[in-house]
Amino acid sequence: MNKRLKILRTELDLSQAEFSKKLSLGQSTYAALEIGKSPIKDRHIKLICSTFNVNEEWLREGKGDMFVTNINQQLGVELARIFNRGDNLTKKLILGLSELDENEIEIVKILVDGLIEKKKQS
Repeated sequence: MNKRLKILRTELDLSQAEFSKKLSLGQSTYAALEIGKSPIKDRHIKLICSTFNVNEEWLREGKGDMFVTNINQQLGVELARIFNRGDNLTKKLILGLSELDENEIEIVKILVDGLIEKKKQS
């Protein structure tokens, strides 16, 4: 399970310090879990799964998908990845979209579709 912790952390593009902070754990405490020096307790598993939308079966046994597959939870995981990377422009765009009405969103959709199509052609 400790190997899957490292896989999860790297998938989320987080350092041990960033990952442990999100869990409200000390970095040394988390590091001991990740390297197998300390046992991973049920409370750690529940905390990790709820914080990062991780599939508990994957974390415990390596079975199934890493993340919970509910579409809303997947979206949350993807947004968390974006925000964890620290890309200020992407964050600003996402937060800006949340302030637009339906007509303005449609305009942005048309623009993005056009950019994607242009990229495919080049």
